[in-house]
Amino acid sequence: MLAGLWIARRAHRDQTQPPPCFLRNRLYPTLYATAVALMGPGAAFYHASLTDWGGALDILSMLFWICFLLYYNLRTLYRWTDRGFLGAYLATIALAILSRIFFASSGLPVFAALHTAWIGTEVLVGARLGRLGIRRQLKRQRRYLWGYVGINLLALAIWSQSHEGGLLCQPTSILQGHALWHVLNAIAAALLYPYLRSEEVVRESGPDKRCN
Repeated sequence: MLAGLWIARRAHRDQTQPPPCFLRNRLYPTLYATAVALMGPGAAFYHASLTDWGGALDILSMLFWICFLLYYNLRTLYRWTDRGFLGAYLATIALAILSRIFFASSGLPVFAALHTAWIGTEVLVGARLGRLGIRRQLKRQRRYLWGYVGINLLALAIWSQSHEGGLLCQPTSILQGHALWHVLNAIAAALLYPYLRSEEVVRESGPDKRCN
């Protein structure tokens, strides 16, 4: 939750004239900050309850986050309208909820599929106009994205050794590997804010509406 609050504060303080592309429409930084903030309570509900509904809330919070990243990229690369972005975003989450209701084990596979799709759109960031129908060529500071990847790999390594029998499995210790995994995931999600904020439009097809 703290990571989401940090993003909201930075988005407010980072308003310049003219504002960066990511901040020109308050919908997007607000929605991203909210999605990151919700992952904290989502994980807390699951770990506190260890119930099916707690797990469903945890997955739902993760879906809010990954769907934003996926559809924001598609919206920017292909010049979707705000209505098109919100329609795709909300429809995907609704379908994921229905899938979770009827197929209890579908939560993580759906999240993994959406995460993979987001990575696929990241490959297109910086690609030339016309490639796979791209209508807007973007430039972002990739060091933030690589920082996100590095922190997640470190978090995954810690998580893998925090289970029973793992090197970091110490039930009586105040320092828990699984807790550190959550902290690192929050830092990684926060690091994507300066990545998105660094976005610049290099070229675009059709009427010039830079950042719209």
